[in-house]
Amino acid sequence: MSSNPVSIPSTVPNVVTHSSETSQALCDRLSGAGVEHIYVDGGATIRGFIAAGLLNEITVTTIPVVLGGGISPFGALQKDLKLVQLRSEVFEFGFVQTTYSVQRGA
Repeated sequence: MSSNPVSIPSTVPNVVTHSSETSQALCDRLSGAGVEHIYVDGGATIRGFIAAGLLNEITVTTIPVVLGGGISPFGALQKDLKLVQLRSEVFEFGFVQTTYSVQRGA
């Protein structure tokens, strides 16, 4: 999903597609095709799905490096997003991955 042109190499299986639809239109189309779960990644894309209220879960991976600067992965949101921890996994190389459910109406 990108608002920019995307070139998909011919070596990539033909199951890879590109969309510039809104997050709601994409979810509606995929749901109509029987898709039950989608993986969303990328700051602007994630923010669009959050704003549209389309995320049920968010998985955050913490990497043990303190950055001196950077861009917030979620950017400025219109309102706080209440999350409830579902599970966490610690990897032997130091990453910690935590999955949260998104609480509606919070």
